[in-house]
Amino acid sequence: MKPLHLLAICSLLFLSCKKEKEKEITLPIQYEATHYYVSPGGNDANDGLSAAKPFRTIQKAADLAQPRCTVHLAGGEYKQQLEIKVSGTDIHPIVFMSDPYVPAVLTQGGENDAILTIEDQHNIYIQGIHVANLTRNNAQGILIRATPDGGVSNIVLNGVNVYNIAWTTQPTKTPGENDNAQPIIIYGEGKAQQNAVSGVSLYKCKVYNNVTGFSEAVSLDGNVDGFSIGSCEVYNNTNIGIAAIGNYGVSSTAAVDQARNGRITDNYCYDNISSYATSAGIYVDGGSKIFIARNRCKNNGYGIEVGCEENGSASDIRLLGNVMEGNQEAGMALGGYDAGTSGQVLKCLVVNNTFFQNGIAGAGGELAITKASDCKIMNNIFYGGTSLLLYGEKISPQQNNTFDYNCWFTTVAGGPLFTWAGKNYNTFDAWQSGTKQDLSSLNFDPKFASIQRNNIDLHLQTGSGLRKQANAAILSLVQPTDVFEQDLDRISFGDDYPTIGAYQK
Repeated sequence: MKPLHLLAICSLLFLSCKKEKEKEITLPIQYEATHYYVSPGGNDANDGLSAAKPFRTIQKAADLAQPRCTVHLAGGEYKQQLEIKVSGTDIHPIVFMSDPYVPAVLTQGGENDAILTIEDQHNIYIQGIHVANLTRNNAQGILIRATPDGGVSNIVLNGVNVYNIAWTTQPTKTPGENDNAQPIIIYGEGKAQQNAVSGVSLYKCKVYNNVTGFSEAVSLDGNVDGFSIGSCEVYNNTNIGIAAIGNYGVSSTAAVDQARNGRITDNYCYDNISSYATSAGIYVDGGSKIFIARNRCKNNGYGIEVGCEENGSASDIRLLGNVMEGNQEAGMALGGYDAGTSGQVLKCLVVNNTFFQNGIAGAGGELAITKASDCKIMNNIFYGGTSLLLYGEKISPQQNNTFDYNCWFTTVAGGPLFTWAGKNYNTFDAWQSGTKQDLSSLNFDPKFASIQRNNIDLHLQTGSGLRKQANAAILSLVQPTDVFEQDLDRISFGDDYPTIGAYQK
């Protein structure tokens, strides 16, 4: 068994630990701990020190909690709101854990916008709790907030489910710009680096069936430095799934006003569809230094979007081993789009991803690029759902972008079509000769294992011509550590002769 101080540190997930496979978060073991018990049928006049004499309100236990304390929640519905106003330590966090068999469900039960609030606290671990069923404008399921002079660190949400958080009771109603609901919002108002939200981890959480208006299902905004979102399922929300955001003035200090130094890995984001906006499964809007790997994004507006809506930039975003399938507008959108701002994307790496039949309902094809510069798009498979494979809007700035070692293919009549800088290229040869891009790329059927509608398998057949055809050098740039990352099957990308696409075998 690891020493307790290592458990406390490594349980905050893979932000600094170098390893080939991200370890699961495990519940900290705390010897000589204080245990409080809460039940919907309890009584706050009890001492709360045993399951036989539980408190009724979680707030009662939270107000008594100190470092090295675990609060046990019996299964059932708690029509209560909770504000955690105490902190643990690096070695002895405060733990709130649900019954593992019957979940504790926190629901609408107070006047606050948020059901669960953690503000300016540290070293809190929340296990297995459900947060649900709040309907009001600006409803919030879980709010993690650093105030301008405060700070937040080392908050873990493990196996937490958040659902039915809504701004309206009418899911199909079109919202105005001020109509919002936020199932999980991580909000960094801190005015300096020491006031950041840092070390926040979401692991094996589910966020679903939320009516979010013009907000996101999971949002990290402002001065957020160091986070991970891993092995989560985000689905059936009415706008964007996961968002890492910057440049909106959440922090008064522009230099720290962006989500940064994060990992978004191994998530499944699907059916996040908006009728009034383009909703990505994963969206980086003005963030920086974020690693996005092994995610599956299916039937969203965009699969993944990297952009910057406000003045400033999104920079050093690295995408590796993701699968974008059947997304409506495009598999991926890359770049700022508003000519009225300076917002742009810089130095983004899009490497060894698989795009399959995206853009059916839109005009973005598999990949849509706007204001983006110094980006590299390499070792990817683009298998078209339409004749249009690449849409590059004629907009400035857009320079020094590199395409190479990709596979471009479509069976749709009239394809492949590449639109770039105001010109259409109706064949792959014309695209190569006209732009001098993709000179080492391929234009043939990648031969997926199965493309049958109800049995899609985007592994490659043994005889695929893409095996050992990728560029190995670019992988050394996209890896976030000196340990080679792995694909969705946990096969290393570190081979001297890697394969094009998200799957190496």
